[in-house]
Amino acid sequence: MDNSVNRGMDTLSEFQKYLLDKKLVPEAKVSFFAYWVSRFLNYAQRHDVMATEYQESNIAAFIDDLRLDNFILDWQPRQAEDALKLYYFH
Repeated sequence: MDNSVNRGMDTLSEFQKYLLDKKLVPEAKVSFFAYWVSRFLNYAQRHDVMATEYQESNIAAFIDDLRLDNFILDWQPRQAEDALKLYYFH
């Protein structure tokens, strides 16, 4: 595993801990919020998008992609967006 993958996993572990410590989401949903952030980071890497800071156009494109996926339920893009806002702004 390269160092960027390790850093990403460490960051998501810290993000999950932060969500729990601050009680920002119910404990049962913390892993789902980390999943959406992870999925966005992978999306950003595949699309050569800067993911180090919040850029609304990139988030919107990712959310639009989720909405086009037949396996994504209607409420999941909103949860993904909420997860990304928590990740970038908290």
